[in-house]
Amino acid sequence: MSTFTHPSLPGPNLTRMIHLLPSKNTDAPSDGAGGLHIYEALSYCWESNVRSELIKINGCAFLVTKNLHSALLYLRNHQLQRTLWVDAICINQDDLDEKNAQIPLTRNIYAQAGQVIVWLGEGRDGRDKALEGIQCIAGQNETTQSMREFRDTSWKLLQRDWFRRIWVLQEVGVARSVSIMCGPVQISGHAFREGLSRLGLPPSLQSQISPVAYLINGVSFRPRRETDRRGELSIGELISMYCKHSATVQHDRIYALLGLSSDGAQSVALQPDYRLPWHEVFKNVLSHIFP
Repeated sequence: MSTFTHPSLPGPNLTRMIHLLPSKNTDAPSDGAGGLHIYEALSYCWESNVRSELIKINGCAFLVTKNLHSALLYLRNHQLQRTLWVDAICINQDDLDEKNAQIPLTRNIYAQAGQVIVWLGEGRDGRDKALEGIQCIAGQNETTQSMREFRDTSWKLLQRDWFRRIWVLQEVGVARSVSIMCGPVQISGHAFREGLSRLGLPPSLQSQISPVAYLINGVSFRPRRETDRRGELSIGELISMYCKHSATVQHDRIYALLGLSSDGAQSVALQPDYRLPWHEVFKNVLSHIFP
């Protein structure tokens, strides 16, 4: 099998989409959820830079991380094609010039998606049941006993890396519709937020997940047609708020927040450039905040 190579994009402000073809596995989901949207955008953690799992794109081999491979398997429908935007596939990660040009587009990509799917990973150790439990709690269908059963597994689910990654803030912070997925279980962002509010989280865990939970809660208040509306906070304020969130590349501590800021996206000095050394990026940020 030949290796897939990204064809050049035909012009500026354009991106790629993937068609996730139907699975031949009759056990795959068949509820048709993938056919309701023009396209869906995936929010997930790479977890590792090791691309060890093989998929086929246009009949050619392409390697992805284990976590992304798992997500695609669960997202695959056995009746309908799904159209997805996935950063690791739709952006040529080996082409820094393309990456620099595509990163500023990601805000609109997530804002205009019919749905943003949050992938929390495999449902090992009962974590998928924890998501079901959160949905039950949101619907007030729980008993004191069931609350105790769900609490421990829910706390473990909420400690997954996704909740502390810097990029996910923009991905759900501009979304018009969010669903949360762990293994085969998928619930709405609203049910997830309602369940969390009734779960009784310890203060340490509450402080860790509250930034992203707050942004998920804001989904229902965002006008669906005004996808280019900018945030109300400056890039300096956002950096201060989210300085404890993690990033594999230091540059992303800045670039991941530009789409949420009121000022950063318009600054020429802060336009993504992964060729610049980190200390130069940091100096540009300081000059922007303290001119």
